[in-house]
Amino acid sequence: MLTVSAIVLVDGVKEYLRLSADANKTQLPRIKSLFEKRNQKSAQTITELQAKLEVYVKRIQELETVATETPKEMQQKKSVGHGFK
Repeated sequence: MLTVSAIVLVDGVKEYLRLSADANKTQLPRIKSLFEKRNQKSAQTITELQAKLEVYVKRIQELETVATETPKEMQQKKSVGHGFK
């Protein structure tokens, strides 16, 4: 999904350049504002997806750490909090 968003962003730049080359001076401000809106939305989507990716990578690392623990280590962690109220 992140790669798709980056491709959409690049395609938007290509489209802007193509349209701005063919446009007259009165159309340029409108084309520019449309491009900026699309670019901003794409950038926001990419930022959100990168944040999700970081969370998922962190969860995977945590799960890999837990998976390498021995049953004895897991039992010790469980028993640490027993008896406290």
